Amino acid sequence: MARRTRFAVPVDTCQFSPLQLHPATALRIGMTALARCIGEQLVDWRVLKTRHRTTVVIASVRLDYLRPFNFFSAAEIDVDAGLVIRRGGRFVELDCRLGASDDEFARLRVLNRPVRLSGTDALDAAPMDLEPDLLARLQPDEHDQSPLARPLRDRLSAVHGSGELIGKGQVDFTVCRADCEIADQWQNVRLPDWLAAGRERLVFDGTDARLKAGLCDPMSRLLAEFRRPMYLGDAGLLHTRAYAGDGSVAFVHELYSVLPGIGAAQPPLCAVAVEDFPAGTTG
Repeated sequence: MARRTRFAVPVDTCQFSPLQLHPATALRIGMTALARCIGEQLVDWRVLKTRHRTTVVIASVRLDYLRPFNFFSAAEIDVDAGLVIRRGGRFVELDCRLGASDDEFARLRVLNRPVRLSGTDALDAAPMDLEPDLLARLQPDEHDQSPLARPLRDRLSAVHGSGELIGKGQVDFTVCRADCEIADQWQNVRLPDWLAAGRERLVFDGTDARLKAGLCDPMSRLLAEFRRPMYLGDAGLLHTRAYAGDGSVAFVHELYSVLPGIGAAQPPLCAVAVEDFPAGTTG
């Protein structure tokens, strides 16, 4: 049986909106789970960086909210997590289940891409597959050869194919050091907060009543793919469009980096995401 890591996280009011656990909180818990799983199934993450010159970066995220859960639901969040290796070492997938009293309320899947560190102080890196001596530390049932799913691609196809556009807008932001990790590169776990800023601005500015689902109702699912990193001081531009249909209101986000000398004409795409909210529950 594949190894699992289990621990509990005490709840506090900053982890929640009035409706549910913040998506960014779920991702931060997922990062803690990733660190513990790497340490238990591979090697201490610090050793992974220093001795093996290897780390992992987030490639995609799927967060599903399975049932209602808020600050008053439990004193702790029980975390049950494990890693599997996909495509022979090209990806490391985290399966993280969040619950209380053996009742799961959310499930997080994070696909991570191993990268090779150059060895400089900048901690710059290039994509690589996990080396054989690291792969050998994993048990046979911790290797998954099944095809990789692309839920974001499928969801975008459905939204653009049958959804009704009910609003669009954009917000600007700057990547600050509080948004970054040790390499002064953006923390991927900050993405849900930027998405929320774009979504909520669209709700406040929009005229279609169906947009209110994005502020008044709990999120049911978040799908995201990361295309390229951003760094300290980068200017960001978030485009958000809202679509109604298929029993939900979907907020589709595209996050760009506005590079010096290029401007906003053709900025590189850094991330794409869809937030889903049940339709018809807001009066």
